[in-house]
Amino acid sequence: MTNQNAEEMAGKFFENKRVLIIDPSSTTRVSIRKFAESLGVKKQDISQADNFSVAKDLLQSEKPEVVFTDYRIQKVSSINFLEEHIKIFPNRIDTCFVVLSGQNSPSVTCQLAESEIDTFISKPFTLDLLKNKFISNLSHKFNPSEYHQLMDNARASYRAGEMEKAIETATFATEKSELPSGAYSLIGQIKLGQGKKDEAHESFEKGLEFQPDNYQCLKNTLILEFERKNYKLAYEMALMFVLNYSTPPSMLPFLMKAALANEKFVDIINFHKIFMDLDPDEDQVALRPAIAAGLTLTGQFYLKNDQEDQGLDALKKATILGDQRKNILKKITMVYVESGHTDEANKLFNLLEELPDLKPGELKDLELEIKCDHYPAGEVLQLASNALKNGAGTPRIHEIVIRKSIEVDRNADAINNAIENAIISFPEQKDFFRSLYK
Repeated sequence: MTNQNAEEMAGKFFENKRVLIIDPSSTTRVSIRKFAESLGVKKQDISQADNFSVAKDLLQSEKPEVVFTDYRIQKVSSINFLEEHIKIFPNRIDTCFVVLSGQNSPSVTCQLAESEIDTFISKPFTLDLLKNKFISNLSHKFNPSEYHQLMDNARASYRAGEMEKAIETATFATEKSELPSGAYSLIGQIKLGQGKKDEAHESFEKGLEFQPDNYQCLKNTLILEFERKNYKLAYEMALMFVLNYSTPPSMLPFLMKAALANEKFVDIINFHKIFMDLDPDEDQVALRPAIAAGLTLTGQFYLKNDQEDQGLDALKKATILGDQRKNILKKITMVYVESGHTDEANKLFNLLEELPDLKPGELKDLELEIKCDHYPAGEVLQLASNALKNGAGTPRIHEIVIRKSIEVDRNADAINNAIENAIISFPEQKDFFRSLYK
């Protein structure tokens, strides 16, 4: 299709269409209005708003088929407005929803990729760039094929809750295109929603046969492979995903787990960099524990393999993200203990002691671990014995009592008594306790 033919078809598409432009900038609104008029839209068919409240009223009164909108206005997302537009026009083949934004973070890009917008245009833009991108991304609507018409009907049925009808229509659509990945993706999403994970997996895989980088098929197959514990394949798909798309915040935990399962610790550091580019108020909060846990395991790996600078750096990052989360801070402290970084362990232990939700004796295990190999054996034995008397009896504390009793050369009766007390508390570990003293 030549540029001239494409522009002519775009003009026919816009014929008798109503347009709504939503943007806080009057300059942007003027530019979009001129663009719409250049494609044949009449001035009286163009409405404008500088916020979504006014835009909603215009949506109801004017019923514009075409919407150009800023991504976010006054903390309100354009995705919410898209849902309102879809309610009025459930069949989308004769509509157009364009999002413009100067905020091009991975979070924004991915939210838009997972929505039903038609195209995304970065600000600032020229009229030529706007026209070229608009025409290239929407050419399938100017002269829709049978496949695109069927998929429009399938998605409308899906939105209406008519799942079997949507599957039937999408299945028929797979025979009408040489690239039917979108149809297999929709079938897979419906099957997934119905709890039929094997059938969903089959459909997503079929979509990937036709288009190996299809966004929805790749994302969902990655998650399903991870659930199946196919970690090597999940990791390979994670790499494919990251290479082709901005990483959606919701996918970071899966990508982290896939990398950890394959001991690809460099990738964990790279995923942390992606995390740091996210909106700290909207996207980072829920992800902090998962990222911190991944960094902790990464730090542990590096320290065990004599890569001290990388290990300490990863643990420092994990500590920042794990602030006020005692389980994460406990794990980081133990990594410091195991790697012989007692000063760092003590600093973190002091931070843990200041947390408001600690139970009495909750940190005794950790305190003993820090002191176990760096304080006199008699002092450690006394601390461990006191912990047992105060009800803080764990297998590890019993083990410390036994080991330190041997180390300070207590008599055999005292050592055997310590072993029997441990077995009474934890009979399933009797062989282990008895193996400590022979």
